Amino acid sequence: MRCERRPIAVPSDASSDRAMTHLAKPSRALASQLLDTNVRLLNRTFANLGVPGVVFGPVAVSNYTGIAWVRSISGRYPGDEGASAKNRPQAGFKYEIPTTTVDAYAAHFGLEHIHMLAVDAEGWDPLIVEGAQRLLDAKRVDFLEFEFNNRGKWSYMARDRRDLRDILQLLHVDGYRCYWLGGDVPWLRGRLALANGAGWCESFGFPMWSNLVCTHLDWAMRLLDGLT
Repeated sequence: MRCERRPIAVPSDASSDRAMTHLAKPSRALASQLLDTNVRLLNRTFANLGVPGVVFGPVAVSNYTGIAWVRSISGRYPGDEGASAKNRPQAGFKYEIPTTTVDAYAAHFGLEHIHMLAVDAEGWDPLIVEGAQRLLDAKRVDFLEFEFNNRGKWSYMARDRRDLRDILQLLHVDGYRCYWLGGDVPWLRGRLALANGAGWCESFGFPMWSNLVCTHLDWAMRLLDGLT
């Protein structure tokens, strides 16, 4: 089989023109972290790479604002992803930290538009997506990426478990088309697959380790459709 490199043409239409306008404006990266070790790590990374942006934390990001409880605010090592937060005091979770939502954060910092909202919360992703609902309803997020696995609120053992179908349906109603990015799914490696709307399949609901990306931009959907 012979493979050829072909240029991808980005169509010129209203949605692509709006996206290019946003990209042409000064941008900054904003990040949140649950552990102070990761806050320091990202601050050093931003500084070393010259990334304009802000890292805030320790803070929990969820679907409510208030207080969360953690075992510790210090990670075992820089980049530690093993921490979690609770919305009520529990045995071993004695440290209080603030918790917020993406919607509240955007309102506080005056963010009118988010080009890319990337969520990697080790199974707590659906709560963060729920906390960005106002932004998503208004299509003020161009691209949303989140992780699906068998942890946190995706787990069948979780109290108030979240169903992937419900999350994807909310995004579909808001005009977002979502795609599987592959991960450890053998038949998806190197490809995309439509995940919501007409592309939904009941077998998608069984936890597997993968990421999904969603967009409402017409030109981006056409490009991504071409990779399915």
